[in-house]
Amino acid sequence: MQHSQKAIVIPVFNERYTIEPLLSGIIALGLEGLNIFVVDDDSQDGTAAILDGVAAEHNCVKVIHRRGRRGRGLSVKAGFAAALEKGCSYILEMDGDLSHRAEDIPHFFQAVENADIVVGSRRIQDGEDLRKNLARKALSVFSNFVLRRALALDIQDCTSGFRCFKADVLKGIPLERLKSSGPMLLEEILLVCQRDKKAMREVPIKFLDRRGGRSKLGLKTVGISLLDFLRIKFTYT
Repeated sequence: MQHSQKAIVIPVFNERYTIEPLLSGIIALGLEGLNIFVVDDDSQDGTAAILDGVAAEHNCVKVIHRRGRRGRGLSVKAGFAAALEKGCSYILEMDGDLSHRAEDIPHFFQAVENADIVVGSRRIQDGEDLRKNLARKALSVFSNFVLRRALALDIQDCTSGFRCFKADVLKGIPLERLKSSGPMLLEEILLVCQRDKKAMREVPIKFLDRRGGRSKLGLKTVGISLLDFLRIKFTYT
């Protein structure tokens, strides 16, 4: 594992307050063979310039500037494709708003040695959702409950965007054919892995309040997610 290339894929949109501290925390871990692919979804708040500055100082940081149609799913696909092209053996995905802790990253890379995909979970023992916004927490619990049952997913926290894959798993998924362009990509990939009988496990995480910026959950995102849900529901179940 020490000599394997590792990738961290971080999709971002308007994260100027959080992305530099997150990257500093990741770099400070001192992980060997690390490549950080930050996919900026055409941010309008100066995030892109901050990322270019960090990349100029740290060779491990690669910035992908997306243009055109936005979407978390589209950004993640672009980051996965870049990590696979680089030849990374392990690929971790996380959010860029500091809701996911950098110090948890080594646990994922250790756990994935004995699994195909590792999901950071708030819904298992020792996992916690520490956000103060009770409405957001309730919406998260409800969404997870509905999606798990509607899609017959075995994972307890199917809406978690903190997860790690063996590269061979992602190589076996035709990323360009996946239906989801938004957050539902999380569930779609789990469905494909479950269908293909991949070894999936969960590790506990503490999910924090975002620090700075605003949530991307708006009516447009909800609408896209609903359409994506219908697409994958009738495709995989």
